Parts: sequence; C-alpha cells; structure tokens
Amino acid sequence: MSYFTKTLTGELGVGTDFVGAFVGHISSDWAPLIWHFAFMALTLGIIGLGVVKGIERTVKVLMPALFVLLLALVARSLTLPGAGAGIEFYLKPDFSKINAQSILNATGQAFFTLSLGMGCMITL
Repeated sequence: MSYFTKTLTGELGVGTDFVGAFVGHISSDWAPLIWHFAFMALTLGIIGLGVVKGIERTVKVLMPALFVLLLALVARSLTLPGAGAGIEFYLKPDFSKINAQSILNATGQAFFTLSLGMGCMITL
C-alpha cells in the first residue's frame, strides 16, 4: 500500500532508486507499522462485512482490476526495447539445454507450486 500510494503521488517513478526507497521504508521506525495497520484495518473491514457484502463485492471489483492491470503490463512490456528478443527467447526453447538436472529442478518446482496451491485450497 505504501508503494502504491507513493507511485500515485509521484514519489516513485522512472529513475527512482527503488532499493533506496525500500531500505528507507523498512528502516523507518513507524512507517511499516502504520502501513501494516492500515492494511489490516482494510482487511478486517472487508471480512467484517461478511461473505456477500464484503468479500464478494470486493472481489467483483478487484478481479477485473487485476485483469486490466495485467493487460496494461503486457502492453507496456511489449513496447520496451528488446521485447522481440524476449518473446523469441520465450517461444523458441533451446532443447539442447535440457538435462537430468533441469528436469529434476522442474519437478521440484512443480511439487512446490502444487503444495502451495493445495495449502491455499485447504485454507479456503
């Protein structure tokens, strides 16, 4: 929420030292606590309204917003220099680099992702 607010106010933008902004934020005495409290208050407010009035209404707004944000990120990334080379790298795999270690790494990643997904589903 802090970065979103700073981006809207123009404090964070092109050419900003994001590492310095992050370190400045986490090393501050009160800013992380205030932003955490604001986020928790917002979350408690949504949950306190219940499933239909709180969560359902919020999701009806935030899910389309997330989709629009994703489309905006795709559009922006396609206009950056070197986008064609990135798309070519993504869509034309080099099968000569696949070996037993890469298959083992992919299997480990798949099981890790599945375990996170199942943990979320159990929690839900």
